[in-house]
Amino acid sequence: MSRHAELATVLAICLLGVGLRMVQVAYNFDGDELYSARLAAQPAAEVIRESLADSPHPPLHYFLLSIWERAFGAGEVAARALSILCSAAFLAVAYCVLRRLMAPWPALGALGVLAVSPFFVYYGQQARCYSLIALLWAMNLLVFWRLLDAPMDRGRLLAWASTCALLSWAQYLAVLPVAVEIVFLLPGQSRRHQAVVLTSGVMALASVLPWLIAAMSTRIAMRRDPLSQIGWMDRPQVADLAWFYIGIFGVAPGFQARWLLLALASLCATYYAIGFWRRPSRHAVVLTVMGVVVPAVVFALSFYGPKPVFAERQLIGAALAFVTLTGVWAMNQPRLAGIIMSCLFLWTAAAVPNAFPANSKPPWREVANRLDADYPGTPILAAEDWVAYPVSYYRRRGEVRRVQALPSEPALLLCRPTRDAGLVKGLTPLRTWAWGRASDNSYGLALYEVNADSR
Repeated sequence: MSRHAELATVLAICLLGVGLRMVQVAYNFDGDELYSARLAAQPAAEVIRESLADSPHPPLHYFLLSIWERAFGAGEVAARALSILCSAAFLAVAYCVLRRLMAPWPALGALGVLAVSPFFVYYGQQARCYSLIALLWAMNLLVFWRLLDAPMDRGRLLAWASTCALLSWAQYLAVLPVAVEIVFLLPGQSRRHQAVVLTSGVMALASVLPWLIAAMSTRIAMRRDPLSQIGWMDRPQVADLAWFYIGIFGVAPGFQARWLLLALASLCATYYAIGFWRRPSRHAVVLTVMGVVVPAVVFALSFYGPKPVFAERQLIGAALAFVTLTGVWAMNQPRLAGIIMSCLFLWTAAAVPNAFPANSKPPWREVANRLDADYPGTPILAAEDWVAYPVSYYRRRGEVRRVQALPSEPALLLCRPTRDAGLVKGLTPLRTWAWGRASDNSYGLALYEVNADSR
């Protein structure tokens, strides 16, 4: 492939990825997006105060989004545009990462997967920190590869330490990939250079420590949970870890997810079986640790530790490493590499509609408009903050109140029947809303009339 043809194909794939991330970009916010957009729209002092209150997340995305909204506004399109811009830059940097490890065709196939992946499309549009995290992971990997080639180069060491610091200000879990990189940078170097690398990495991670202390120290001193915002998370099961990898590629219509898992497992087993006789490259080992071991460590900490923190969106950098790793696995069979990556691309492209907002987010604007039209001025009771927060934002002709139990007076209750089955037992819904492509409709909403007879 000529260089011009390669660059033209890269541009086309990146434009495809950006186009998919712009589908239904004006769709209503979900609750998390709404929180970010409203926080970032506050005065600077309030942005800092509320960012400290959101202890599970470092503040880099909030600060950038605050600057962005002052220039372009805080609406759905404006707030998501920053994430889409980060995602476009992510695709460009990711291709540089891919091309350092593989030939053009497998690299283009892996880039195509990243461009159309339901996982990366969904979080590439969402007005949250995840597309920024993906971009910083890609930048960090790229400068890390360059540093591996020339460990004594001060400029490359400074660039690597800078990306480590930025990543730690975007995600506390940055400590895991940075620790992995330090381990691979130390062998074979002089003690003096080892000390420089170790100091650079530790100082980069420690740059966020003052913020972390300010965000959590008060709650810890009062013996309260410093991560109460993620108290809703359950302990993960082994199936959740498997679904993390499946979710990167999605589930193609008419196919079963276990076929994809079997194909990926076959690629993995073939590569490492041959690796016993032919030593895998350092790059492949690093990707294996970041794409497979790091998610497994987070899973184990969540399963056995005091606080579950396993969430697919927090592992978006590991997802990048895993997609890159699949390209390395495919390169193990040169004659089939292009076919393998093309099949993965087609599978992923068939699954991408699942990531579009109408198929993945609750229709909060539609719900609020219907409530305004049918019940103007009537207070609506919500059984969860997850429901009350976005509906109250989009409703214009009545209030929405959060409740924990059925009221004594007649009222209208809005909730998720599958989650609040005990609360609405015996009640008949006045209206229901559904979204997504799942047949079980497990995330539907229903509106109930509560009166003396129903209680």
